Amino acid sequence: MLSIVKTAGSFDKVLASCNTLGARYQPATASLSITALSELSERANQSMEAVKQARTAYTLAQNERRKHLSDLPRIATRVVRMLASAGIPPELLEDAKALKDKLTSNGPAKGKQLPGATDVTSVKRGPVRKHMLAQIANFSQFVDLVASINAYNPNEAELKIENLHEKLAVAKDATLAANQAKINLDNVVAERKQLFAGNDGVYPRLLAVKEYFRAAFGFTSSEFVLICKQC
Repeated sequence: MLSIVKTAGSFDKVLASCNTLGARYQPATASLSITALSELSERANQSMEAVKQARTAYTLAQNERRKHLSDLPRIATRVVRMLASAGIPPELLEDAKALKDKLTSNGPAKGKQLPGATDVTSVKRGPVRKHMLAQIANFSQFVDLVASINAYNPNEAELKIENLHEKLAVAKDATLAANQAKINLDNVVAERKQLFAGNDGVYPRLLAVKEYFRAAFGFTSSEFVLICKQC
């Protein structure tokens, strides 16, 4: 089968050729009529446009998610330095550093494992998705830990607990939005595939028209030769 774009282009050319024949094009099969082919062409164009829009929406959602996730290590590093300046107990500072290090790495942090911490990266998913899930989970643990330290009370607005919770919520929302955008894209791509390659879809209909031309006008006819070039 040709690519989706080439198949759509070939179908439009064949439809134009059928229209050009006028009354000479008279298939007995209803699905090969000019009306039926025109309707299928319109649906195909709408499907391709839907995929294009869904792919753009997914790209934008990915960019938004990436922007918010990439900000988490930066803010966590500043918070750890603020904790260090506050003179908190060494063991709490080490716990905070351990979670901060997880945010700045692509895999599980080496060394100390916090009690009850979940190794999100062990989930059987693609590497990129695992890392994104780990970023959210680790930053959530980081915020919970920092919020439990009474000595942490910065004056800087960006470092306050309320803002950390907000950054976590925004990152979660961006991740959910990107996941939904991917689901939407997968759905319209599947619909387009069915429309083009499924039973009585664009490609099978294209082959059926070609066979009609061969039967109606002959293997060596200029009409059939033209259709062969277009397909």
